[in-house]
Amino acid sequence: MRRLLVLLACVRLFGRNIVVFALDDNLPFKISTHAYNTEPRLSVKIPGDLLLGGLFSVHAKGDDSSCGKLNEEVGIHRLEAMLFALDMMNQDKNLLPNISVGVDIRDDCETVNTGLEQCLNFLLESLRNKQEICSRNEPPDVNTGPILVGVVGPAYSSLAIQVASLLRLFHVPQISYSATSSELSDKNRFDYFVRTVPPDSFQAQAIVDIIHSMNWSAVYAINSLGSYGEGGMRSFEKFALSSNICTVYQYQLESNMKPEDYDKLIKNFLRKPDVRVVVLFCASDDIRAVLSAAKRQNRNKHFIWLASDFWGSKFIHLRGLEDVANGAISIELKTKRQRLTPFYDYFFSLKPENNTRNPWFKEYWENHFRCRLSNTSDVPFTRRCHGNESDISREHYDSKVSFVIDAVFAFGHALNSLHQDACGGKPGICDNMRRTSRTQHMSYLYNVTFNGTNGQVGFDKNGDTKGRYDILQFRENVGGQSGIYYRIGSWIEGDLTLDGDKMSSYNDSNCGVPCKPGHIRRMLEVKCCWTCVPCKKDEYLTDDYTCTQCPPGQKPNSTFQGCDHLPIKYLSLTWVVIIIIAASIGLFATLFVIALFIKFMRTPLIMAAGRELSAVLLIGITLCYSISFVLILEPTTSTCIFRRFGTGFAFCLCYASLLVRTNRIARIFRGTKSPSFISPKSQLIITALILSPQIAIALVELFVIKPKIQYSYGNSEYVVITCGVQTFTVIFQLSYSGILIVLCTYYAFKTRKTPLNFNEAKFIGFCMYTTCVIWIAFLPMYYGMGGDYETIAICCSMILSATTILVFIFVPKVYIVLFKPEKNLKSNSRLRSRTKSLECAGNDTINSDSQEGSPKFNKAISSHSPAVIRSSSPGSINSSSTNFDFKTLQVSFDRNCEEKDAGIRL
Repeated sequence: MRRLLVLLACVRLFGRNIVVFALDDNLPFKISTHAYNTEPRLSVKIPGDLLLGGLFSVHAKGDDSSCGKLNEEVGIHRLEAMLFALDMMNQDKNLLPNISVGVDIRDDCETVNTGLEQCLNFLLESLRNKQEICSRNEPPDVNTGPILVGVVGPAYSSLAIQVASLLRLFHVPQISYSATSSELSDKNRFDYFVRTVPPDSFQAQAIVDIIHSMNWSAVYAINSLGSYGEGGMRSFEKFALSSNICTVYQYQLESNMKPEDYDKLIKNFLRKPDVRVVVLFCASDDIRAVLSAAKRQNRNKHFIWLASDFWGSKFIHLRGLEDVANGAISIELKTKRQRLTPFYDYFFSLKPENNTRNPWFKEYWENHFRCRLSNTSDVPFTRRCHGNESDISREHYDSKVSFVIDAVFAFGHALNSLHQDACGGKPGICDNMRRTSRTQHMSYLYNVTFNGTNGQVGFDKNGDTKGRYDILQFRENVGGQSGIYYRIGSWIEGDLTLDGDKMSSYNDSNCGVPCKPGHIRRMLEVKCCWTCVPCKKDEYLTDDYTCTQCPPGQKPNSTFQGCDHLPIKYLSLTWVVIIIIAASIGLFATLFVIALFIKFMRTPLIMAAGRELSAVLLIGITLCYSISFVLILEPTTSTCIFRRFGTGFAFCLCYASLLVRTNRIARIFRGTKSPSFISPKSQLIITALILSPQIAIALVELFVIKPKIQYSYGNSEYVVITCGVQTFTVIFQLSYSGILIVLCTYYAFKTRKTPLNFNEAKFIGFCMYTTCVIWIAFLPMYYGMGGDYETIAICCSMILSATTILVFIFVPKVYIVLFKPEKNLKSNSRLRSRTKSLECAGNDTINSDSQEGSPKFNKAISSHSPAVIRSSSPGSINSSSTNFDFKTLQVSFDRNCEEKDAGIRL
């Protein structure tokens, strides 16, 4: 192709002129510029064989597109650091022997427009120095002028992104000493960009680690516009979310905000006074505006400021606001200050007369010392500078200075490796080195490794360096100064170290108090704020917001993070002791009564009591007491069988015998004829017949419904083990006993007016009334409380029922036998004859105090002896009457008596 037109760049500089570069292969070399803005700007130019460009924010951004005030630390300090590094490198005989490196340093004024314009100047100068030889037989292109090998800077990420996008079009390597946006790690977009500082993602992780180590759970966050603030905040939010740190409110500052806008922001933060930490990814002006708003709200000691490296160890944004910033924690790139001593010795030796290569140094001097160097100076100061001012404080220095020096030396070491490979160690620039492309320069830059001012310097695949930070704390009024920064820790490649002894104390920063174990967070309307709500007794925490019920038989552990098995319990020890004592007393009392009845079994009182039914009743009482001991044992298959069969059987045995007794008394006094089936044998048979349905029911139930062990989980503290009993079977068994109780009560009530000799009917009545009360109280307790209270209810019911029978039926007889023996003597013929006659007639108890003349007595006698001779007086029988033959009465009674050997002697 004879003619090749290459459009190098066409950049619209936001209202400024358009710049177009073209190469024409028909000419030796031609650069055409159209409508280029030729407004002169100051720069630092030092000639050399190789040329490094430099972009520094010597001035701050002014109104519109103009430059503003001078930046002393971030501008002049860093620019002089590049010049210092250049001098050191050119003086080092081991680096680029016989090759000088020059610089072309420009001021970007913290604006994208100016930065791009100055960047284009580097490219113009490089192209003007290029000479093209077109003959086919001649060597390829050789650049005979200074070679632009790279650009150092700019400082800010927003500028660096734009400049990097432009420089990559021309394959110009770029090293930034301060741009930390994580966006610049994308090598698909910024493949010619590297930096001597770590990306913001590292300091965002460091800030999150600090918050976590201080046990802060909720924070506010503010960021400036631009790649630095927005990218840093995105990284912070990402790491904060993974560490369960809540950003209650995140605010991005807008351009041209008014003071009242900042006041409104602080007032919003004060809505949640428990949240005190404010994370800042902001530029200096924004930091100062936020602090000023806090001071206007009289919140000098309220907030805890946690700032990124833009705050670092700077004082410029703290002047007059030291009380608000007191205790602030800031991140700063880790530097070895002792290695910067040569630079600051150099810097503080500079005077306006010996530093003429820096065109901005005089302006710096005048602003710093607030004086005027000449009458032509456009500064608002009237005092003349004498040029020997020397009160520059070495405490105030810029932390990025060392990274500027490392950036310059990174180019130097990369070019030195390139020179060795291209020129074979021959001093000076050889033709091979001149023919190398910037792409080759970039490959050497990626592989460079050297020991810089901050330690080992090298770049990873993304062009980043390792993350190393110092953690600083600002304190006001220290040693008469306005404030000072203390190093309280470090963060090195993910490892955070804080020195608690050097730190001031801090308040908590939480949007809700930490919940106690067993409590969950219930979120409120405000983001991340909560109140604590307790879980139920049987629930544990699956997370901070959810209660989950433990499986049956388990309860939450002490930390409420899981469940433990509940202890198995049958009966409480207190109830066991009570039941054992009560049953033992009752059992011993019953055995005593049995022994007494055996001893006095042939006495009139015991014989009249009906020995056979009394024996059956005493067996039933004994079973009631004995079964209580079985019921309190831990349930097994055997004990469950005995419980289901024995409980109903014991109740039925007692009330069946009582029913037969009361029925017999009722029948004896019902009419004039002798009742049938009143003999002891008949009574036992009837009792057995009444008992047989209960036995049949229990046996059928045992075969149909197998006994099993059942675990009850109604209590949250333990598991109750019981015998598994179907409710309907219990109801069926106890219903039969209940029917017997009702019938006994009926007959006891019916026979309540029997003669005095038959007061046993009244005692049976008292016994049954009391039994009804016991059962009425027992049933609700049994069916209502469940668990181990079922067993307690049954035991109490059996013991009380047995005791009631023992007290009302047998205690009166025991009392007579032991304390009224005269009423139980055989010598009492009248008692003996009445006892014998009615024992044979009804086999029931006759009170020794019954009177002969009662109508009932006469009726009983007449019913058994129709041949009786009437007494001389109506209603009475005279024993001495000649008309009454007791022997004949005895013979008549003996016909109906089964105990014929018990003769009656008069």
